Amino acid sequence: MAIPQPARAPAIDRKRYAALAFCWGDLLFELDTGGTVVFCAGPALEFTGVTSDDLVGTAFENLVAPADAPILAGFLKAIRNRVRVDGELIRLRRGATLLPVRVAGYCMDERSYVALRLQTGGAVVVEPPFGGLRDRDSFAQLAGRRIKELEQRGERAEMTVLGVAGLTDLSETLPEREQTALLAAVGACLSRNSLAGETATRIGGDAFGLVHNAALDLALLQAQLLEAARSAAPQVGYALAITHSTMIMDAAKDVSERDLAKGLLHAIGSFQKRSGDEFNIGSLTDNLSSLIFQGITDMRDFRRVLSARSFAMALQPIIDTRSGAVHHFEALCRFNAASPEESPYRHITFAE
Repeated sequence: MAIPQPARAPAIDRKRYAALAFCWGDLLFELDTGGTVVFCAGPALEFTGVTSDDLVGTAFENLVAPADAPILAGFLKAIRNRVRVDGELIRLRRGATLLPVRVAGYCMDERSYVALRLQTGGAVVVEPPFGGLRDRDSFAQLAGRRIKELEQRGERAEMTVLGVAGLTDLSETLPEREQTALLAAVGACLSRNSLAGETATRIGGDAFGLVHNAALDLALLQAQLLEAARSAAPQVGYALAITHSTMIMDAAKDVSERDLAKGLLHAIGSFQKRSGDEFNIGSLTDNLSSLIFQGITDMRDFRRVLSARSFAMALQPIIDTRSGAVHHFEALCRFNAASPEESPYRHITFAE
C-alpha cells in the first residue's frame, strides 16, 4: 500500500533516501520533464569531470556519448511511460574518454530518477550503436501502439525476425570507424522498414526483430540490408548471409496496447534468458509467438488473482537475539493456499 509523502521531504530524509539508493547506484540524478538535471548526488566529478552542483541545469543527454543517444532516449521514454528499467548499459563522457555505466530509473510525480553504477568486472566492450534500433523496452511500447493503430485502420501487422549470420564476428575484425558505420547502416535499414521507423530491435546475437506492415516486401528488405552492409564495409557485407521468419500478429486483436507491449517485452526477455545468443530463426519466431501470448495470458491470470485477493499473507516473527523477544514481523506473500511453503519468487518476478 502506497504511503502518502509530503510534497518535499525534510533534508535528513532526502539524505537517507539517497543513501539507500546508493545500495544500487554510485551516482544519482533527478531530472525534470525536459531531461534537465535538478539534483545530483554522488561522485559526479569522478564520473563526469564536473561537480554535482555544476551539473544542475545541464541537459542529461549532454553527459552521454553521442553514439549512445538512441539508447538513452529509449531509456528515458520507457521510464516516463512508468516502466521501471534496470541495468541498461551506456557510456558517460568524461573529458576525452568514455566511462561505461549501468543505468536504472523510474518516474514519479513527473520527475525521472536515474541511478548510475560503474560497470565492473574487467575490460568492458560497449557495443557500437545500431542506428535507430530501439532497446527492448521502448521497442515493446512503440510496437504495441503501432500494431493497434494498424488494426484500427483495418490493416495487419507482422513481426519478422532476421538472422544476419556472421555480423558480430566479422564486424569485430574492422577498425572502429568502419565497424560503427556498418552497424549503424544495418540498424538504419531495419528501422526504415519498420512501422513508423521506430519498431525494430536487436533480440540477441545476430538476431533482429522488426514489426512491420504485412505488405512489406521481405525479399527487397534483405536486398537493401545487404546493400547497406556492403556500402559501409564491403569486405564484411559480401560475407553476410540473411535468413528470416515471420509471425502474423492477428492474435493481438483482442489484446490491449498495454498488454501487447508487455507481452512483447516478456517474450524477448524470456527468450534471451533461455537461449542466449544461439538461435534458429524458425524456432525463434515460433517461440516468440508462444511466449508473447503466454505472457499476455499469465498477466490476465495474475490480475484476476489480485482482484479476487486470492493470495495469503504470512507473518514471520523476527527475533531479537539478545532478548529472545519478537522484534517485528516480516510480511510474506503466498499465492498458493494449498502449498503455503511454495516460494512466491516466480509470481513476484513475473509481476515485476
